[in-house]
Amino acid sequence: MKNSELKQEIEFRLLKLKKILSKDDVKYVHLNSVGNFIYHIFNNEISSNSKLFKVNLEINKIKINEYLILIESSDFHEYSSKQLFVKYVEPIGNFMHQHYGFSFSAGSYSVSYFLTYIGVGTAISLVTYLIINISKLIMLNFIVLFVVYAMLKKYYKVTKRKIYGPNY
Repeated sequence: MKNSELKQEIEFRLLKLKKILSKDDVKYVHLNSVGNFIYHIFNNEISSNSKLFKVNLEINKIKINEYLILIESSDFHEYSSKQLFVKYVEPIGNFMHQHYGFSFSAGSYSVSYFLTYIGVGTAISLVTYLIINISKLIMLNFIVLFVVYAMLKKYYKVTKRKIYGPNY
């Protein structure tokens, strides 16, 4: 099958599934992640002379098609969401992370994501306060800076469609 035919087939299946599946089922089968993969694999070609990259790219295209066929056949209810993620989405996501700059995300903004940045900001603020003895108001700037950085980073990844993850 030619690349353009495969692209049309995959995009048709994805659109069809997004129309017929409920919002919960779309999350259950990770269609937003798969949609992001499709968008970048077919629209943002990476020029690489590596045979391994080209082979892996073709394998991932076929794997996406297989995944959409499985979901289309309604046999996906036999599997748990985690099984579907581990078998199909995670390996493709690892490839996309390595070659296309994707980030793993647990779907929506998770509390732990922001707590990590708040913790780093607090640690830097505390160390700075203890060493340099600056005012406490300036200490808060580090925390705010790290939270704003986390929000901008997340916003950038979402708008560039470079996120994948369970229930996304």
